[in-house]
Amino acid sequence: MKDAVKDLWVMKEAVKDLWVMKEAVKDMWIMKEAVKDLWVMKDAVKDLWVMKEAVKNLWIMGEAVLKEIYL
Repeated sequence: MKDAVKDLWVMKEAVKDLWVMKEAVKDMWIMKEAVKDLWVMKDAVKDLWVMKEAVKNLWIMGEAVLKEIYL
């Protein structure tokens, strides 16, 4: 009888370990999503950079047009 109780205890501990592992897997999933978000943000920053370059080009074109008008 005592052994059966001990076995139940061991099983309970094993179930608890499984729970902890499940939580760890969930945390890994959350981290994976966070990394994906960082990647998306990196792309967004790259897009901002491209837009900045486009604005700079518009500025240069605008200056050229103004020079043409005033010359």
